[in-house]
Amino acid sequence: MTFKRNLLLLLLVLAFSPLLHAQKLLKSQKIGSVSKLELQLVYGGLIRYGIDLHKVWYLTPNIAGKPDTASGLVVFPQVEGIPQPLLCYQHGTVDGPADVPSNRAGGWELAGVGAALGYVACTADYLGLGESKGFHPYIHAATEASCAVDLLYATRELAKQLNFPLKNQLFLTGYSQGGHASMALHRLLEQSYTKDFPVTAAAHLSGPYSVSGETYKRLLSDEPYFYVGYSAWVILSYNQMYNIYDDIGKVLKQPYADIAKQFFRREITQSRLNALLIAEMNKQHGKPLSRYMIQDSVLANMAKSPNHPLLRAMRDNDTYDWTPKAPTRMFYCKGDDQVTFRNSVLADSVMRKRGARDVAAFDVNDLANHTQCVQPAVTQTVLFFAGVQSTTSTRQLENNLPVNMYPNPLTGDQVRLEGLPNEGQIQVFSANGQLLRSSTISGTYQDLSLQGLPKGLYNVQVIGEKGAWRGRLLKQ
Repeated sequence: MTFKRNLLLLLLVLAFSPLLHAQKLLKSQKIGSVSKLELQLVYGGLIRYGIDLHKVWYLTPNIAGKPDTASGLVVFPQVEGIPQPLLCYQHGTVDGPADVPSNRAGGWELAGVGAALGYVACTADYLGLGESKGFHPYIHAATEASCAVDLLYATRELAKQLNFPLKNQLFLTGYSQGGHASMALHRLLEQSYTKDFPVTAAAHLSGPYSVSGETYKRLLSDEPYFYVGYSAWVILSYNQMYNIYDDIGKVLKQPYADIAKQFFRREITQSRLNALLIAEMNKQHGKPLSRYMIQDSVLANMAKSPNHPLLRAMRDNDTYDWTPKAPTRMFYCKGDDQVTFRNSVLADSVMRKRGARDVAAFDVNDLANHTQCVQPAVTQTVLFFAGVQSTTSTRQLENNLPVNMYPNPLTGDQVRLEGLPNEGQIQVFSANGQLLRSSTISGTYQDLSLQGLPKGLYNVQVIGEKGAWRGRLLKQ
């Protein structure tokens, strides 16, 4: 009888499982609009639309795997009747539960810019942030991904309610913690959601993809680290998710354990946590190092055993050792002072060895720190996504611009393009589709440098507001 009852329950779950994904959206509220002119004054002439912002409440599993309410932001471009692709943006580290996109904070602007460029952009607040209760599982790949998947379902529901047509294209991106989260989401979608959410392209930016490798090395480093609050947050997160210690004082020394407990109880913000930890480390040791707050016995046991529970938790949250199918880029800055660029270099190397056909990592500014890296990384993401859309004919742009390119073949390093639109981008791709050069159009004609590129065949592309042009260039 028990077997039959369980079988019946299983069949009911399977029968109604599509409905579970069709009922993610609980409610939504329009929280504002920004005009095209306002956006152009801040972000420049490539902005195509004004935007409408909607806060959403939706169902997603909590850390115990039970349905719970989470929140996020969905941003629509102000355009009628023209289907737009989906863009899922994963936000970076925030200061606390209220510092989230659905409150027009926590980096919501990148989702807003995405919508202004012609995407329906969504960004999850994550578990433990926004309207979600409890402590946020920081750098926890599974929940970062599941929150975003369920927000994608909720976004489709909201678009349907608003009669806003969507293209069957999905672009993924995220910065810092969001880079780790977007990589985790990308992996989950390609493993388990290829029918509902096929990924068109992804750009993961300055993320800690190698938690058990590069991030762990940074934790053990003798080089001063002025973001030790991140390390404490990761330890608190993994201790909660993997039930490693019954008291955080068993892994963190005093007074660091008591400071961390204040943060866990939401009594102080992340920035305050970081400031208090650094002040104590400077007082005791003269410089801030993450390992100063960890119990000596824990460090010794981790050094002896690769199967230490904390190391296993770290490995469980690595997001680089897999093989993306969709075109994938990792943009980073070599001078990053918060997340070492080696995360991106390692991910690129491993993915290529595994057979990934369209994966590449690029240093977009070798002198920029983590904060300074945002703008060039996002700029390259915009160009990369635009190039993918153009080559896959998803932007509805006619190849109608009267561009003339000469000399062709090119014997030097500089080619001239004439007949350019007033606004737009010029892009140079390798024969296999890798973006090599990009620049903003500054006049009706422009000289484009190919210095440093080897001899060979290149694809040159001009993208304007109302059209496009594509041509091939032979460098001899």
